[in-house]
Amino acid sequence: MIDETVFLGLSENIWQGIFGFLSTTIVAGVVGFITIHWLSKQEALNEREGKILNDRITAYFEILNSMARINERTVVLDTEMHIRSEIDKYGIVTLKDRPAVEYPPFLEDREKLQAIIKSLDSFYINKLHLVGPKSYKQFIYVYLYMSKLDGYYKYLMTTPMPDGALLDESTIDGILKEFLPKVGIVIDFDMVKMQADFERALIVELYNLKSCAKPPFKNEYKKIKFFYEKFCKTLYAMNEIGLFRMLIDMTAEKTGTSFDILYKHLKANEYVVTPFLYEEEVRQ
Repeated sequence: MIDETVFLGLSENIWQGIFGFLSTTIVAGVVGFITIHWLSKQEALNEREGKILNDRITAYFEILNSMARINERTVVLDTEMHIRSEIDKYGIVTLKDRPAVEYPPFLEDREKLQAIIKSLDSFYINKLHLVGPKSYKQFIYVYLYMSKLDGYYKYLMTTPMPDGALLDESTIDGILKEFLPKVGIVIDFDMVKMQADFERALIVELYNLKSCAKPPFKNEYKKIKFFYEKFCKTLYAMNEIGLFRMLIDMTAEKTGTSFDILYKHLKANEYVVTPFLYEEEVRQ
């Protein structure tokens, strides 16, 4: 017969079974705790990444929708070229090989333009960081380009007339209602190209789901430099001096002021709506 060690009335084999059971239970508990903790963290991480991914996709589609609105067109027949001849007299270059002229509907009046800019403002503040670096740059270009268009309203609102008085808002709205569609006709090709470049960048980065961890511009100077390097090649830049003359002429007509008097008076403020690249030309 085999002698068994007895402790507290229990044999050695029973104690080994108890210790084995306890060891297994403790190990299982530790493993279970670690597994549950890891899975909960992984679930939270997946949930966070899923939300980021969803926010990113939403941001891409939101800006694509804004760009689609920017690229809508109002078409006006101009077979006799009366509209373009009216524009040409200010030295503005227009495309003359079409029986009609086109411009974006948001340039029909100030309120429509500012509604578009408000949506771009919201995207700039809240969602720009969610898109990739190429889309980020293209958005900055679009944003600054559109801000220049809104600059005409700000210019008329803040620039006194020769008698020292500021124009009232209804007069400014009347001027811009006539002026902005003609600007749209001039820059129509710019708008089409701008949308094509932007959508190309967006679609590539939407497929890769990239985000802009760090803005591609280190400071405001680099942002403005990037904008003007592209802007100086556009029809808008080429015609900006002529557009300003057209604005003065329309303002003179609405206010009953002589064009020459108003032109001399406003020339000192011309820098507000023309880029620094044209400073010498403006002075001539």
